[in-house]
Amino acid sequence: MPDSRWAGPVHEVDMSLHLVLSSGDAISLTWTMDGLNEGLDLSITNELPPQSEAEQLIDVSRFDAWSAHLGDTIDSIQPVWHTPNIGCPDAVWSYRFDFHSSPSVTASLGQEIDGKVSYLPDSIVVIFDPNLSASYHIPASKQSASGL
Repeated sequence: MPDSRWAGPVHEVDMSLHLVLSSGDAISLTWTMDGLNEGLDLSITNELPPQSEAEQLIDVSRFDAWSAHLGDTIDSIQPVWHTPNIGCPDAVWSYRFDFHSSPSVTASLGQEIDGKVSYLPDSIVVIFDPNLSASYHIPASKQSASGL
């Protein structure tokens, strides 16, 4: 996982998030841009992608918010769509990870400023509070970051 910042139940990472599963597979979320179309790309591979010089991987097991989910099964991953600009195709701006035994976690385009989550399409926020995730909206989407 890249360098990061914490603010309460929000973990802000830069442009990508890599989760290594107990199977050894890796889920990667990456900020992408195609012309005016900005979104999150999700890929599942059998290994971590090569680390760029700009990335700093950190072990999240030392953070309580993350460690509560370690070893839990991901039951589903739900995409949340938005229309980034008029005339652009829809793109995913948020993913909700539903776990078997622990609360859902949302990874969305955004940033944390002064304790509030706001839209910034080239940064990713991981939200550990389902209520906060349900209240985070952007103008280009009909759904909250949690998709609910």
